Amino acid sequence: MGKNPDGDEVTALALDVNVELSFDGRSRYNHRGLRVNILFADSHAATANNQDGVLSIPVVTMPPDESVYRVDVSSIFKHADRK
Repeated sequence: MGKNPDGDEVTALALDVNVELSFDGRSRYNHRGLRVNILFADSHAATANNQDGVLSIPVVTMPPDESVYRVDVSSIFKHADRK
């Protein structure tokens, strides 16, 4: 699949979504945000520890006129590739 911008092999295809704060002001977590299931390119899945929150979409403070919620999802997948 190639390499990510850090030069690591891209292996993670999908993972549980953990959002620290969503549009309605509530957090959305799978497994209480402590673990994340990751699907890899070779078709195996694994559960990774997420107690440090690096596999979660962080709270982002946006100006009131900002209509787009911007998150660097690539950084989450870079961490997932290393799990």
